[in-house]
Amino acid sequence: FPPGILDRARVTEPFETGVAVVDLLVQIGKGQKELVAGDQKTGKTAFLLQTISYQAKKGIVCIYVCIGKRRSDLKWVEEFLRATGALGNSVIVAATSSDPVSHVYYAPFSGFTVAEFFRDRGKNVLIVLDDMTTHAKYYREISLVGKKTPGRGSYPGDIFHHQARLLERTGNIRKEDGSVNSITSLPVAETQEGDLTGYIQTNLMAMTDGHIYFDVQEFKRGRHPAVNHTLSVTRIGNQTQTLLEKGLRRETIKRLNDFYEIKETSSFGVEVPPEYRVKIRTGEKIEAILNQEIREVIPTALRYILIGLVLSDFFAEKNLGETIFAKKALIKAYFEGRLKKLEAEVLAAKDLKTLLDLLQRYKQPIFKMVYGNIQ
Repeated sequence: FPPGILDRARVTEPFETGVAVVDLLVQIGKGQKELVAGDQKTGKTAFLLQTISYQAKKGIVCIYVCIGKRRSDLKWVEEFLRATGALGNSVIVAATSSDPVSHVYYAPFSGFTVAEFFRDRGKNVLIVLDDMTTHAKYYREISLVGKKTPGRGSYPGDIFHHQARLLERTGNIRKEDGSVNSITSLPVAETQEGDLTGYIQTNLMAMTDGHIYFDVQEFKRGRHPAVNHTLSVTRIGNQTQTLLEKGLRRETIKRLNDFYEIKETSSFGVEVPPEYRVKIRTGEKIEAILNQEIREVIPTALRYILIGLVLSDFFAEKNLGETIFAKKALIKAYFEGRLKKLEAEVLAAKDLKTLLDLLQRYKQPIFKMVYGNIQ
């Protein structure tokens, strides 16, 4: 059964995924349950594996629960985790589509039992449930065979209870010695043609503390990950953000919203004034910074630097190709340890103004590092 209310602690620490668009615009908290929703083939599993890979290297125990997927999909997950060095700190609990129906139904419960085992031994845990809509279908099959009265969509009336009871095992749990350990869960819900109003999808949205929506239209535009931040919600992640993170998020969303609005207007053939063209270029550069390859990781300090440079107009005189070149150069420099001093000062910044002033002071050294060899 889920822990009682008195055993729980408030969510106060951020939970980083290593994916810039999520960590910046849809912040998750440690101990939060955040739904990951979207159509098939929109990058949900890739995002989850990026998160596991990033967190496993930080010492978090990561549990991937495969619920009714094909064996080939499970093999790909295993190979990815092994290739990124995350398998040593990960546990895979799997019931594939070729396993008995009861095994698939009990897979997420088994996954949470493993998670609680590590949590009770002083570990922080991430559990990924891929996916809960398939779990609901298998439970419907068991219920119909068991002659339970079917309800909406032929699902049994207690489907909400079963899945809510499971997900409530997430959270920050306070032990007798006063220490707090967490289970953070990322359940997955598959949608059909972008429809978030399905019965199981809305059930899961009601059970969780927000959702990250992977939009098929964003995916077709070439956005990776295809997160639609305007349709994504984090109900408690914002309370974990610092003053700097709140400032970055607010300013980024403002500039992206300006970009979307002007772009939509210009699609009707309306002439765009010069100042609006500047906003379009800025929006395109922010999107380019937030685009991320599956094996690419953006830690906190690097995220502050990249987004801060766009907001401080570092790329104002650069085209989109030069911005992407600079992003790759800075990522390489960061992991080679050439940005240690800047990293320390960026992490010490208290608010957005302090960060932007700091980046202005470093403008020439960064410019030389990024573009020096091609001038």
